[in-house]
Amino acid sequence: MKKKTRRYYYLYGSGCCFPSVIALSSPEIDTEYFGLFKTDSLEIADVIILYGCINREAEAEFEELILNCGRDIPIIKAGKCILRGCAEYEANDKIRRKIAYSIESCPFQPEELMNAVKKLLKTKEA
Repeated sequence: MKKKTRRYYYLYGSGCCFPSVIALSSPEIDTEYFGLFKTDSLEIADVIILYGCINREAEAEFEELILNCGRDIPIIKAGKCILRGCAEYEANDKIRRKIAYSIESCPFQPEELMNAVKKLLKTKEA
């Protein structure tokens, strides 16, 4: 079987983590060099990056998205808000079970996120 050369990440979140997340698309962090591309479609996403402050309405929307996408997509949660702040969904087993990797820095560095995505996708291939 041919190895997939293009991998896709899907972003979901809000708040002060946004500059670290959007830096993945910057010239300084060249995700495309590693075959990683941002997508707005869960249909082709290989990983979901969940970041920032998520309220109950966003949690319900996110839960519906991941439950209705038709496949199991691992989640990277990034930032302390997601871990300890306003994240009600920590008690939500439907979401928590899909979290495969955590970045606990605040603010986290874009390189940390890039390394987490690469590590998770490499593990997923094995």
